[in-house]
Amino acid sequence: MLSQGDRVAAACELAARFKCAAVLKGNGSICALENGDWYVNTTGNPGMATAGMGDVLAGIIAALAAQGAEPGMALLAGVHLHGLAADQLVKERIGPLGLTASEVIDAARALLNTAIHRDKP
Repeated sequence: MLSQGDRVAAACELAARFKCAAVLKGNGSICALENGDWYVNTTGNPGMATAGMGDVLAGIIAALAAQGAEPGMALLAGVHLHGLAADQLVKERIGPLGLTASEVIDAARALLNTAIHRDKP
């Protein structure tokens, strides 16, 4: 039985049962892969506990997978980017109070484009 008391075990059980990568969102989101590997995401902040954030996360992961990322890597990168975008907004004093999902979308896009084009003129 899945339990919030052991989030790592719950995430790993979901990934194994459904033969997929799985994420349990929360403070220290747990990312579990089908092969049994699991990770704790260290990005993100309490401002992300708002409407639409899960939809944004799902969209980021799906977009990365649609662009050719292996599903497990899309999940890991997407979860990290999602939280990193929210952290960047807090550094800019946009949140954590009142942080919106739309703002995280824009910040994630900017961060990803900066990373992709870092070494290009």
